[in-house]
Amino acid sequence: MNMTKDERAKVKIKALRDYRRKEPLKVIAIRYRVSAATISLWAAQAKLKRRQQGCRKKTEPDQRDIDIVQAVRAIQDGKPTLAEIGQRWPTRSSEHMSRANVHRIYQRWKDWVPEVLFQSGDKVRYLGRDFEVLRPRAFDGDVKDLKTGVVSTIPWKQGAHIAVKLNVEPGTNNGHDGHSLAA
Repeated sequence: MNMTKDERAKVKIKALRDYRRKEPLKVIAIRYRVSAATISLWAAQAKLKRRQQGCRKKTEPDQRDIDIVQAVRAIQDGKPTLAEIGQRWPTRSSEHMSRANVHRIYQRWKDWVPEVLFQSGDKVRYLGRDFEVLRPRAFDGDVKDLKTGVVSTIPWKQGAHIAVKLNVEPGTNNGHDGHSLAA
């Protein structure tokens, strides 16, 4: 896309602001209609810290990792072995996971404890609807729709959708990385 010098300077400022906020390069590039390489060049010229290559490390395990940790914890008298546990999960390159990979996943997540974001009785907003939390769990919870009274299960985080606690005093933690919302 052809831009004037002034337009390009404005885009550069906005793109570097987003880069400092740790947004993915691909997202920034699409948002401002420039290439990811251009953003990397601008960051280097601004003497910003370069990003690490590869995938970002997970901050919490996925369901497969949780299942592996639980299976390893259930080992009694050496049965089943790590290799036998690995037979249950295929990988991209193999029909089963190796013993070493099972051990690596267990070592990474063995001390992880899920954070329960909400408590029973909390009011939350999800997809524009208000709910009361009945039974919270780490990744989802049973809730009652405040308008219709229907009880259902919703995930706390799913893609770009996040359940947000209502009636929170400004400046207090509502369970989402220090961001708060008073409704």
